[in-house]
Amino acid sequence: MGDGRWTMKMEGTMWRWIPLMVAVAVVALGCDGGTEEAEQPTGTLVFMLNGEGFAREGFVSEDGWRVDFDHVWVNVVGPTAFQVVEEVNQALLVLHAGHPHAEIPEGAAQVALDDAFWMDVHQGDGPLVLGTVEDAPIGHYNRVSFGLAPTDDGSLVFIGVATKDGVEIPFTIRLDTAIDFTACGPHPDSIGVLAEGAEAEAELTLHFDHIFGDADEGPADPAEVDTVNHLAIGFEPFAALAVDGAVEIGQADIEALPEWEQLQDALLTLGHTGEAHCNGALR
Repeated sequence: MGDGRWTMKMEGTMWRWIPLMVAVAVVALGCDGGTEEAEQPTGTLVFMLNGEGFAREGFVSEDGWRVDFDHVWVNVVGPTAFQVVEEVNQALLVLHAGHPHAEIPEGAAQVALDDAFWMDVHQGDGPLVLGTVEDAPIGHYNRVSFGLAPTDDGSLVFIGVATKDGVEIPFTIRLDTAIDFTACGPHPDSIGVLAEGAEAEAELTLHFDHIFGDADEGPADPAEVDTVNHLAIGFEPFAALAVDGAVEIGQADIEALPEWEQLQDALLTLGHTGEAHCNGALR
């Protein structure tokens, strides 16, 4: 009798515990990924490359040369767009975990294109399409990173004609410099805002006036380090290398210029997203 009563009491106790045991099991399954998570809403993010009017329409350099391009070739690698919350100029992580990338906060949502892109930003009437990501998590892609990397033809190639005081100089200027532009942004406009099922853009921008300068901005002011002409070397150093009335130079010729160190610093400021700056570093 004693054993029977004990058995019934235990059975009753176990039945009272079963609902709680089932609930615990469900929670445990949810924690270790055993249950399906809700699918995250996505849209299409389009990566754009913009050489601006300086590449497409030409300009007058800070030292008075009219520069018109036939081609402005760039080799873009690793274009990446990511989402951060901007708070007192500090990037904070948001959304789900991403993959490691220079200066992307841990946990920030991000998308990237894997290929290299050899593009002529002189062509067209506006920014060029690099590629698209069709399953990008929704949100505000307000920061980008990308790089320039050398190919057999260079990482950055300018081909065109410069004119000053009746002198016309055809030029081909080839650079092999490898540069990483990281944490570019935030873009000053509302570009990069991606809604579910919609399309948004992430812009990679190159400011070539940082190399040659812009006559419309006036002479460089040593006290204004953020101005366009502060690091620009103009076109005259390249014109000085003309042979038989033409400039055909590569990386070694450019590194031999007295202005090379200044030009190298200017190249590190080339990358932007819109008007917003990047952190530039030699690769």
